[in-house]
Amino acid sequence: KSILSSEDDKAKGEEGDPAGEFSKNLGGYPSSQSTLNDGTPDNAELLSEKMSSAGDDISGGTSDLIGDSMAGSTTAGTTAYVGTGATVAAGDDVNIRAIDRLDFDVVVGSVALGGFGLGGSVAVLNVDSNVQAFISAEATVNAGTETTDDILVHAESVEDLYGLAIAGQVSAGLSLGAQVIVFNVNSSQTAFIGYPVADEANSATINQAGGTVTVEAKANRIVDAEPYGGGLSLGGSLGASVAVVDVTGSTTAYVDDVHIGQGRETVGALAVTAESVADVDAYCLAVSGGIGFGIGGSVAIADYTPTVEASIRNDADITVRDGVTVESHSRADVAAEAFGVNIGGLGGLGASIAIATNAPSITTSIGNATVTATGDTGSIVLRSVHNYDATGTIRLDQGADAEATTGGGSLVLGAAGAYAEANATATAFAGIAAGATLNAGADVIVVSLVNNDAESNTSGYGFGAIGVGVSLAYATAGNPRAAGSLTAPIASTIGAGEITAGRNVEVIANSYNDAFVDSLAVS
Repeated sequence: KSILSSEDDKAKGEEGDPAGEFSKNLGGYPSSQSTLNDGTPDNAELLSEKMSSAGDDISGGTSDLIGDSMAGSTTAGTTAYVGTGATVAAGDDVNIRAIDRLDFDVVVGSVALGGFGLGGSVAVLNVDSNVQAFISAEATVNAGTETTDDILVHAESVEDLYGLAIAGQVSAGLSLGAQVIVFNVNSSQTAFIGYPVADEANSATINQAGGTVTVEAKANRIVDAEPYGGGLSLGGSLGASVAVVDVTGSTTAYVDDVHIGQGRETVGALAVTAESVADVDAYCLAVSGGIGFGIGGSVAIADYTPTVEASIRNDADITVRDGVTVESHSRADVAAEAFGVNIGGLGGLGASIAIATNAPSITTSIGNATVTATGDTGSIVLRSVHNYDATGTIRLDQGADAEATTGGGSLVLGAAGAYAEANATATAFAGIAAGATLNAGADVIVVSLVNNDAESNTSGYGFGAIGVGVSLAYATAGNPRAAGSLTAPIASTIGAGEITAGRNVEVIANSYNDAFVDSLAVS
């Protein structure tokens, strides 16, 4: 068994950690220890030895030695690979894994007391990581002949981010306060075999693997931002709570210009999978109270807009016994919740805004390639799926949820406005390009399944001699076809290629869209 593994456990931030330690850990990548429990030196030591022995200078963080071995890729981040010109032969499995883990918890707070109370708590995190696992061009990798002998190329990010900001002010004159949390997550995961070469003799090659050749990229994210704030004053109080979470990035798995199963030996199956899973939540609360006035606002914005792609790209030549599966899968729940309470003797004014967007772009494709599944039960399956279970038969109770509630109360003027917007607008494409040649002993299936579920709720309460309550809620589920466009947001297609199936050819596109709105205003 051959195992190449690179695993990076990044900083775990906790309250009380020095700012310098956070900067050091989050700004770069600490030493990554191999998962082999055999005294193997860590990745940083190995890299240092290789660079030293080759006598190469480092420019821009990448040595010529590493650059030659990793042509067609970027090297920053966490990487596991079989480089150009390498030959790997294992009696059992070959596993190439790159895993990046980030566990980040931040708690910030402030308290202000006096005639004039001024306080604020701010936390900002930017995540821009890159994880790669691959077999390079001009490399040959073979596993054993048994049906349990597999080749795995696996790139994965696991991110668990939590932020809590608390601020409180008590004053005799004027209280001012703000709590802000901003998380920007733009990480990429890429797993692949091969890249374009001028001479097909230099393509990446897998001649033997009795089990399955698996190329998979995965992202698993939990992101939670929670700011809370309150201000009380004998005079007036102004406060704001803001939570912004933006999750983008890419999860990509592919084979490109590769030869699989073209020799006398046998490859059992091929699976190319890209999977992105996320739970994104922005929740904020703002309370303001004063004998004179209380004015406050709360804003929660949560966006999930990554790209997810699994593909067999041009010039790949693939022959397997049992079947080929190419799948892109997204499962995500996005919630934005904003609440505010504002009370004053003369005026109580408040506004709450919540915006949630769940809009991944999902693509599964076979390009100008030749793909053959020789067995009688060998099928070729392409699937692009959003918010269904792993089997693609059960819709998940996930989507985009936005909720905004605010209240303003005063003896004179009480005014409150609430605005919520939920957008569940995932797009999915599964297709076989013109120029592709597919031969399946059983079925050829091309499927796109999307479950867009958007829910928006608002409540605005204004009480006083003059009371004003405003409530606006919007929900969008699905994407309309652009005027004059032939491209649908949910599509499954077969181009002008050559498709042969022993049983069925199925092309399916199914979009389930559900939008719900509830808006209440009281004054």
